[in-house]
Amino acid sequence: CEGKMKKKLACAGLIPVLILVLLTAVPAFAGHESETLYVSPMVGGYVFEGNQDQKDAVAYGLTLGFNYTENWATEFTLNYAETEDKNDVRGDIEVGIFRWDVLYHFFPESPVVPYLAVGLGGLYDNPDKGSSDLDFMADWGLGLKYYFAENFALRADVRHIYEVDDNFHNLLVSGGLVIQFGPRKTGRPPVNQ
Repeated sequence: CEGKMKKKLACAGLIPVLILVLLTAVPAFAGHESETLYVSPMVGGYVFEGNQDQKDAVAYGLTLGFNYTENWATEFTLNYAETEDKNDVRGDIEVGIFRWDVLYHFFPESPVVPYLAVGLGGLYDNPDKGSSDLDFMADWGLGLKYYFAENFALRADVRHIYEVDDNFHNLLVSGGLVIQFGPRKTGRPPVNQ
């Protein structure tokens, strides 16, 4: 089982690398628009602080967001991971994270749009052995969106997850797709045309 988890984490770690490779393979569109909704399915790795005695895990996520302006956005994200207690005290553990974040995007007119994020939420863990727990959490991090079509972007994201109640510092690294809904307001053409 340990070998399988390492393979899953290795595959999840390849996502940001694949995103960077694709950055050079497709024509770039300047596509970050204001007053648009977006969804973003993501997958990556969740790294637990060492003294938590939990194995690192593959994490899946789904985000629903809204771009208020070309720079400011807000999003609600659900993440899910399955991990194990290293000492088998709690057995297999399901971990769910829900968070609300505010994002600030730099260079929104560019096809490559870096951003900073900060937010609050909750972290729920449900072990096979013992009681479930819900902790208050805060997160902050940075990311990058690459618009390869009018309303589509690849996304890479790194977040520091701070479990306030237990004083744990974890890391969530993920990548995925952004699907933006709404008309193009700026009329910006593809960058390579």
